[in-house]
Amino acid sequence: MKINFYRNGKTRTSITIPDVLARTWASTRPNIQTESELTGALKMAIEAIPEPTGQSTFQQYVEKFLLSDIQEFISGLQLEIERLKN
Repeated sequence: MKINFYRNGKTRTSITIPDVLARTWASTRPNIQTESELTGALKMAIEAIPEPTGQSTFQQYVEKFLLSDIQEFISGLQLEIERLKN
């Protein structure tokens, strides 16, 4: 999934997110129902990510951010399941 995004009002670049990563991330967001909502949400998330430091490329940084977001969602579900068991 190719996302064009802007910073400071001008085109910065485009980034290609693997479809499986984009769709998995979208599944953690109940308000994302359509392709355009997914694209918009990804664009907003990407624009909010700061520039990477160290050895990571921006592409790697974005993918790590999305994976971290998915992991937080799963952790929250696990906590809720444990709470419901008790």
